[in-house]
Amino acid sequence: ASKAGARRKVLDGTPAALGFRMPAEWEPHDQCWIGWPDAQGFWRDAAAPAQKAFANVVDAISRFEPVTVCCNATQYARVAHLMEHKSNVRVVEMSACLVWLRDLGPSFVVREGDTRLRREIAGVDWQYNAYGGYNGLFGPEDHQLNRRKELQFTCYCTLILELWQLMGNMY
Repeated sequence: ASKAGARRKVLDGTPAALGFRMPAEWEPHDQCWIGWPDAQGFWRDAAAPAQKAFANVVDAISRFEPVTVCCNATQYARVAHLMEHKSNVRVVEMSACLVWLRDLGPSFVVREGDTRLRREIAGVDWQYNAYGGYNGLFGPEDHQLNRRKELQFTCYCTLILELWQLMGNMY
């Protein structure tokens, strides 16, 4: 488990101009990122049933690949304790009102090295705005979400976009 405090830098130029590309969904990947349901607003019974289901999903995925669980500051100690015996799970504090990282999280791009193990990974910060921001952000922390993430790679971009808008096979 680890608290937020990113080692990140912003590079000049677009990801493509710097040699990065977005990998296809079927390509091998290094890990899975998942948001953790919080008791605020969207979940019934203080999110207990959702948290149990998410814990089962994390457990299943972590048998095959590393998982990063992103949770609110109010849930951090509890989730870190819950996951402490899972060697393939990392818990980071990333406060948000939603768990849909495909919408409000970064998209990952890669720049190839001499081998797959030497490739560089970067995150594109799309400046999430709560699906157009018509009713404002869901919570006060959402506008700072990507800037505060514990990302161990470079972030780019000031465009407003939810990542799902780039995926042509979702719906």
